[in-house]
Amino acid sequence: MPPLTETLGTLFAQFPDLLSRIGLAIVILVLAVVISAWLGRAVALASRRRRLAPSLQGVLQRLTRWTVVVLGVVLALEQVVPNVTSLLAGLGIAGFTIGFALQDVAKNLIAGVLLLIQRPFEIGDTIEVAGFTGTALDIQLRTTDLRAVDGRYVTIPNGDVLTSPIINYSRAAQRRLEIAVNVRYDTDLEAAANAANQAIQGVPGLLAEPGPTVTFRALGESAIQLVVQFWADMGQVDYLQAQDAAIRQLKRAFDEQGIDVSLPPVSLMSGPAGKSPASAEGRR
Repeated sequence: MPPLTETLGTLFAQFPDLLSRIGLAIVILVLAVVISAWLGRAVALASRRRRLAPSLQGVLQRLTRWTVVVLGVVLALEQVVPNVTSLLAGLGIAGFTIGFALQDVAKNLIAGVLLLIQRPFEIGDTIEVAGFTGTALDIQLRTTDLRAVDGRYVTIPNGDVLTSPIINYSRAAQRRLEIAVNVRYDTDLEAAANAANQAIQGVPGLLAEPGPTVTFRALGESAIQLVVQFWADMGQVDYLQAQDAAIRQLKRAFDEQGIDVSLPPVSLMSGPAGKSPASAEGRR
């Protein structure tokens, strides 16, 4: 064991070099912080120019800043810790273990970034996803927040949102509505079709092209199914408002013509589970 004086002498001899390395590490850290802030502002400016979603702008800015800071920390450690490579390898193994345990969290994070890039819906859009229908409130890194049509606040993992079919009702400028009623066998079908066609003309937002259609789709044991289809401009009328107006108009027109539609649902003569192939095809 070397004498105490020799040990102290060695430490004092290495002290200036250690101080210089620590000073260089501090300079590197300061530069990393400054550069990360500058690059973050540059990314934010470029994102605004590209008109990216505000949520995506924030994500890109934070990722840029943290990437530069982490690189700065690694370079600073190399100045102070001689075996930084072994240290990072150990951290990598630990990180892999933690990452495997948190793979669902990582999946949701990646899905959140993809949603922000692909933008299948915007904040405020009415969507249907993962069995829920409502207004999109926020797209975070891990979850998507919805306000359901019944007022419930719903938080859905981004992994489920990304892998589920997404129906965006707000992007449908025009939508087709379908209303089915039952008429008796003794009804004048031509008169019923004309009455239905005239009634639909009074629906707000009705589109002339494609025009409304009235068809008879199914034969039941005690009734015939009459189906009215028409397209409406969602910029002029809400879907439920258009549906409500159409039902009211049809009921009024049939009452004026003396057409009885107060019948039970049609029990079809053919098709699996009481549904004819023609009826199923029309719904698709």
